[in-house]
Amino acid sequence: GAISLLLGLYSLGTLDAYWGGVLLIILAFGLFIAEVFVASHGLLGAGGVISFLTGSLLLFSGGPPGIGINISLIVTTTIIFAALMALLITAVVRGQKRRVTTGAEALIGREAAARTDLTPAGFIFAEGELWNAVSTEGDIKKGEKVVITGIDGLRLKVQRYK
Repeated sequence: GAISLLLGLYSLGTLDAYWGGVLLIILAFGLFIAEVFVASHGLLGAGGVISFLTGSLLLFSGGPPGIGINISLIVTTTIIFAALMALLITAVVRGQKRRVTTGAEALIGREAAARTDLTPAGFIFAEGELWNAVSTEGDIKKGEKVVITGIDGLRLKVQRYK
């Protein structure tokens, strides 16, 4: 939306090419920063790359002959920004897909040992701590291995290890 507004003002002659280019480049950096904080799955980053490229091309387009920016420099810089955004997005997506490593949620899927008979409630020993647990598939004998399948408040839901 903002890119279209700035390009529209430029094409109507309301905004000088120099200022249009500057504003598009500033908008690009704003979109890059927003990409870090907003889950846009790369859309803000792509908009930033487009805004940066367009702003760079407009920056010196209305100036005197012989004053300008080499197109290969603009393209190279844009490719570098696009690659950095791709790396950032990849790192964020990889981080979101990782398994939880802290808190009670980290226990789900882990193995534990029944410290008492679970009929269906009792105690298990998981990750160095004694937990209140309830069996979701019948009685479990003391000493049997169990797998943690869920959490209900401070009580773990478990089933036999298979």
